[in-house]
Amino acid sequence: MKKIFVILLLAISPVIFTAAITQAAAPGAEKPGDKYFVLRNTIKEPDKAIANINLAIESYKKAFEADKTNPVSLLKYVKASDFKYRYLTTGASKEKKAVYEALIAQFVPLEKKLSGTKEYNYVMALLWGRRGEITQNTYDTANKAVVESIKKYAEALYAIDRTFEGYFACKILGRIHYIAPNIPIFMTWPDRKRSKAYLEEMIKGNPGNTEGKMFLADTLWAADDRKTATKLYREVVSLPPRNDNWFYDTRAIKLCGERMKELQIKQK
Repeated sequence: MKKIFVILLLAISPVIFTAAITQAAAPGAEKPGDKYFVLRNTIKEPDKAIANINLAIESYKKAFEADKTNPVSLLKYVKASDFKYRYLTTGASKEKKAVYEALIAQFVPLEKKLSGTKEYNYVMALLWGRRGEITQNTYDTANKAVVESIKKYAEALYAIDRTFEGYFACKILGRIHYIAPNIPIFMTWPDRKRSKAYLEEMIKGNPGNTEGKMFLADTLWAADDRKTATKLYREVVSLPPRNDNWFYDTRAIKLCGERMKELQIKQK
């Protein structure tokens, strides 16, 4: 009997050992990712910046794959991936679209388990939002599904924690209530007044957000409050990029300058 017990223990111990390693992999795998992700705004040379963020993605991906029900690992993996493809990658829109669609498809099966978490709804709203940025053809019928997906996850995030990730839910809901009226197939829910309310809530809670200020300026301009909109546009382009958000701010300031040129607004 003792011999049988020993044989049985030896047979199952590799399984126990493997499971222990898998469960322990997540926090260990995340540590280098955190190190590289913190450095993302300090490395300006393109090749080095890509190499650095790739190391963060690799680390976070291992942590996520070790436990796909951990919303924090999911959040870190997606934020690192998004940073790479939005700020560091200069490929064609078609290629970026494929990347974001692949990420969305990867995380859809997790909805049943994670839909009640702020991290999951943030990730899905962000990814669908990026997918919408890439496809700007307002007559593309796919946009209806894209915008409604953004709205679904952003509203869920707003209900759970509207302050999460710098009032992200307020920013993206404000933006789609501004953009959606420009898409002919939307006739009901988009509301420019709600766009203004969401974006003002976001700016109140996160006053340093350059992109949010530009979005609010767009909404105000469309509502014929051009004096306030002009003031906001000029404020954004005059701001120096923050060291801890260098790529984010640099992009927003550049886009704001292009928007001012389009609207024929001069910078004082």
